Amino acid sequence: MRGKRSQPTSCGTDPLSCQRDVADHAAAAGVQAPDLTHVGSRRLLAAGTLVNTPENLVDWVQHVQEIKPGTLMPDMKRTPAQADDPSAYLATLR
Repeated sequence: MRGKRSQPTSCGTDPLSCQRDVADHAAAAGVQAPDLTHVGSRRLLAAGTLVNTPENLVDWVQHVQEIKPGTLMPDMKRTPAQADDPSAYLATLR
């Protein structure tokens, strides 16, 4: 499946490993991280900030802190090409 294994990042090679790391860190801090399990079936992204389109999903993966400042998801400094595969994978999660 396209994007299921992506280029290595500071959070690992699995596109969702960063989400799991963030969720674990958030739980330890007593807060809850967003659940991306079914993100592909959602109408909106980033707590209603963006309509869930392929283009917006890539933009969100690329610029998460610009779109939703303060979110627990770190800015991975991805190029458009680097954001394509994780975005494609996230879109399949329904």
